[in-house]
Amino acid sequence: VTPDLAVDYQRDLVVYFGTGAVDNLEFNPNLKDYFFAVKEEREDDTDGYYVPKNAPGKLLEGDKGFWDDFAPSERLFGQPMVMFGRVYFTTFTPDNDECETGQSKFYSLDFDDFDDHANIHSVATRGAVSKPAIRWTASGKPQVVVQQAGAVLEMPEIDIRPRTTVMSWGKVL
Repeated sequence: VTPDLAVDYQRDLVVYFGTGAVDNLEFNPNLKDYFFAVKEEREDDTDGYYVPKNAPGKLLEGDKGFWDDFAPSERLFGQPMVMFGRVYFTTFTPDNDECETGQSKFYSLDFDDFDDHANIHSVATRGAVSKPAIRWTASGKPQVVVQQAGAVLEMPEIDIRPRTTVMSWGKVL
């Protein structure tokens, strides 16, 4: 599964990725998968450029960059998406009965602290779902969604405020 990249509040690069065999969707009760955030800390050099401070990178401190609360045989199923201070990803758990569809979950975690269990959102459904995507609601607020066989699973609308402003506008001829 393709990872996602983000720059954290300290302007360090963070790679978000998970384990999971999506080419084999058989139920395996001994299978344990994980989700990680690996940070490459950077610092200014004498020329004002950012250079890596630690190579090749490290997990976020403590349990903040390591998510292991997956059920047996649950695995990452789509590319994660980092947006608005959250990391969104989907998982799939095959059913023990091969004739059943299995279960998907749609997670939302703080992008810099996976250990904050009070701030975890998840939505579960039967069958497989797409990777997360963003849509703008009628109220003008963004919402992260996944699709599943014609249905849409939604996370709550995100209340964002612009962090930048336009100082001036000019036209180049």
